[in-house]
Amino acid sequence: MKTVSANHSASREDELPPVRMLRHPGPMPATRWTSVENPGAPALRLALPAGSTLYEALVPVLRERGVTACAINLLDGHFTRGAYCLARPMPDIAQVIAYTSPIMVGRDLRLIGAGATLGEDERGAPLLHCHGLLVDAEGRLIGGHLLTEQCVIGPGGCVAYVHVLGSTRLTRRYDPHIQLAVFQPEPKGDPHADH
Repeated sequence: MKTVSANHSASREDELPPVRMLRHPGPMPATRWTSVENPGAPALRLALPAGSTLYEALVPVLRERGVTACAINLLDGHFTRGAYCLARPMPDIAQVIAYTSPIMVGRDLRLIGAGATLGEDERGAPLLHCHGLLVDAEGRLIGGHLLTEQCVIGPGGCVAYVHVLGSTRLTRRYDPHIQLAVFQPEPKGDPHADH
């Protein structure tokens, strides 16, 4: 097993920029957080097959089981191909951040871990949003917003732990505060009706 280390000492050339306050451009809503209860929500363990993309291995299987909203933890796997974006501040936009162009990695990668959320886009189509950390064969840590339709699972597959949000609808909608479309939860009725 290869050891991965991070060098925390920075030379003058690679010093980090100073910390600064980032403020979203839109009006602050009266309520910033929305919490939805999911009592008795089931959990699943899925073995994701080699050769599939993350999207292909997760979305159809979950939709067949009636799962439209869930949180997913991905652990211990390999990718034969990966793609990701980074969220970075950009001076010429109103929003605090924007995604970079896709960064394609066409070689073996080890999945350290990832967290994904399944919901729906504005038209009701499945949407899988995923952030993950990978390491390449040289021991470099890479990752960010994984493009799930382009990350191909490698030999041995991958394991997904799924936490179903049966009482929640997650829909991507425009948020005027951050001026981006993001998942927004809402209850699917009375969460205590069956309890």
